[in-house]
Amino acid sequence: MLCIINYHFYLKAINIVNAIHQFHLLNHYSKGAMVEWLFKGMCGINLKSENEFDIKPIIGGNVNFAKAEYNSIYGLIKVSWKKNNNKVTFVIDVPANTKANFIYKDKKTTLLAGNYTFTDL
Repeated sequence: MLCIINYHFYLKAINIVNAIHQFHLLNHYSKGAMVEWLFKGMCGINLKSENEFDIKPIIGGNVNFAKAEYNSIYGLIKVSWKKNNNKVTFVIDVPANTKANFIYKDKKTTLLAGNYTFTDL
């Protein structure tokens, strides 16, 4: 009976080790670097201070849609853009008590709290 109990304990320990190993595979630097690029590059969310941020998306290549959200201490910052028939539509949500600088094609627009939609030809 003791051997069976030890064997089951051994199997449970192996499962725990495998689960920890799989979790650590998801916590690799390359995945964090990719997420950082999606936030700061493709969607353009760059924090300047606690309640101010820049939105400067990089649009190009074969990507037709991007969306990112950042849960700041003031609320959810949302940025999305979509290419359709040579037009780019941006949807930006700026939380209360913050401001955003939307920078696109070297033009800077200051956005206060609210929801915004821009279409570029």
